[in-house]
Amino acid sequence: MDSEELEHLRDENNRLRSLISSFAILFLTVDREGTVQYVSRSYVTHFGIVDPTKLVGKHFSSVLATFFGKQSVVGTAELLTKLNEGAFSPRMEINARRGGKRFECVLIKLSEDFNGGEILVKLTDVTAMYSAVLKAEEAANAKTAFLATMSHEIRTPMNAIIGLQNAVKQEPLTARQQNYLENMRRSSQSLLSIINDILDFSKIESGKLQFDFAGFDLPEFLRGIYETSMWTAKQKGLILVPRFSANLPKYFFSDENKLRQILNNLLSNSVKYTPCGFVELRVRKEPKGAKAPGKRYLRQDMLAFTVTDTGIGIKKEDMSKLFSPFEQLDLRRNKNVVGTGLGLAITGKMASGMGGFACVESVYNEGSAFSVYIPYKEAEPPEVEDDFDFDTPLDLTGLRVLVVDDVDVNLIVAEAVLGEYGITPDLAASGQKSLDMAAEKDYDIVFMDQMMPIMDGLETTMHLRHISEHYKNIPIIALTANVTPESHKQLRNAGCNDILLKPIEDVKMKAALFKWGLGARGTMK
Repeated sequence: MDSEELEHLRDENNRLRSLISSFAILFLTVDREGTVQYVSRSYVTHFGIVDPTKLVGKHFSSVLATFFGKQSVVGTAELLTKLNEGAFSPRMEINARRGGKRFECVLIKLSEDFNGGEILVKLTDVTAMYSAVLKAEEAANAKTAFLATMSHEIRTPMNAIIGLQNAVKQEPLTARQQNYLENMRRSSQSLLSIINDILDFSKIESGKLQFDFAGFDLPEFLRGIYETSMWTAKQKGLILVPRFSANLPKYFFSDENKLRQILNNLLSNSVKYTPCGFVELRVRKEPKGAKAPGKRYLRQDMLAFTVTDTGIGIKKEDMSKLFSPFEQLDLRRNKNVVGTGLGLAITGKMASGMGGFACVESVYNEGSAFSVYIPYKEAEPPEVEDDFDFDTPLDLTGLRVLVVDDVDVNLIVAEAVLGEYGITPDLAASGQKSLDMAAEKDYDIVFMDQMMPIMDGLETTMHLRHISEHYKNIPIIALTANVTPESHKQLRNAGCNDILLKPIEDVKMKAALFKWGLGARGTMK
């Protein structure tokens, strides 16, 4: 390089410095070794530097340490190494010693050819942005905590309501009493459905909704969906028509529970808004490239679930609102139809989270067809731990069971439910009481409530595991109204073998007793 080219490069470099210095940017320029070559006017002004020439020739880490403290700039040497090794704009955060300020330090290569290479050390005040992030995280955590509390507070009384209904159902009743009880059951399930919608939507909004993908028996799954909805349709005088393609896989890989909720939502809506006629559930495999409603072409093989009805249909101007939250269409026409307006919003979000999508076709006053497309993936037959049949009688007479719950009515419900299997449980209204009882008697199974005052289920379980050698291995089954995965993880880490979610369903209680009770003491008739 001759002297003229070198002079040209110097001029260009000076112009670049002048240009950058004209902006309110805090920066230094350094060489490959990190030695300061230049200090911007904004940097001088911001930090109140009297003589910036005294900074030239020093290592930039010592310059930064003057204003931020040595501990705050420990990683600066590593930043320089990363940049010289080819990393693109490495960065780190550093804290001011006073005023609670946070800065982002970024290293950027300016030149490879002049003076062995020049590096820009840029500082950006990110205090406001960092504060906003912290506030957003705090708000998200508060929302999660509120969701967990609401879930517990709502589901706990629902557990008592539904549990006592099931207990009364076992008693001799008149026809009128049976009718009252059935109406109570329907109302309870309707209320629980609304609660679940609200809690699910809150989880979706908080980004806390998690998916559990696994293989499951698709024909058996569809049979359960059909039978559940068939009775609801029949009570309204409707016909539910199943149309399942012959080429469906035996085992399908997806989130079984979320898919069940989606289909129950769609079927429930169709039954609600269909005064007469039929509702059809069609399931089929759609190949890659096939056309879906809305002129969408599939990018992969999908399993399509379509619920078609002869109901009231949807106006064209309302179609765009369908998958939006809290939207209930044509309220005057549908004044007798209850719901949160969240079902389809949840359906759309869940379908998207499973890698698919939801769509609709409708003709006003003629009917609608709601479809959900889920990626097609066959699964291997799942491993079956127990050959459980809900209709098989289960006698666990003599099984020593302890139930721990601080709510009296929950203890009453547990006593009634377990009594159906020949079990007479001991009852403890607090964690400490249960530990005292366990110290006096060796129980075969413990049912442990999670949320209790003074000593909660987590702490009680951990203490229980250390009472004696006997309690190290016995089944402890958590009873909880908390639906968050974090809570369930905490229960398992504390030593719980299984978790039953309140309100406790008959089939899930029996399955738990079948799994844990038979191994402990019971026998099958």
